[in-house]
Amino acid sequence: MRVMNALGLCATSEPEKYIATDKSASMIHPIGRDGVPCIFDLTVPTLSKLPEYFRLHGYRNPQEYSTSPMKWAVGKSQFEWLAENKLHQDLFNSYMSSRREGRLNWFIIYPIERLMTGAVAIADAVFLVDIGGESGA
Repeated sequence: MRVMNALGLCATSEPEKYIATDKSASMIHPIGRDGVPCIFDLTVPTLSKLPEYFRLHGYRNPQEYSTSPMKWAVGKSQFEWLAENKLHQDLFNSYMSSRREGRLNWFIIYPIERLMTGAVAIADAVFLVDIGGESGA
């Protein structure tokens, strides 16, 4: 419990008596509850091998997704790994959605109308907006 106290996951005012903090309270919500298994089961194995990865790759940033640290460390890309681990995929999706909770959707913030004003429509052209994953909201 001393470690938990040092990390701010609980507080103590007297020996062997602990109370919850904002951090420990967050562990009952998806951002904490579902995020922790994702971090420990997928991110930590990758991070623990980063020094070796960079040493073997000449300390260069990977240029191709196929040579990413995660693919090198666990043998699969993040989304390949998640596709094979349904429970973790559900946890990951819940965690990612929870990170957006209470925030405006991108299409409310981003000035798409201003950027499209005066744009010329081109037949058979595709307008693509990459919002970076999650559920698309």
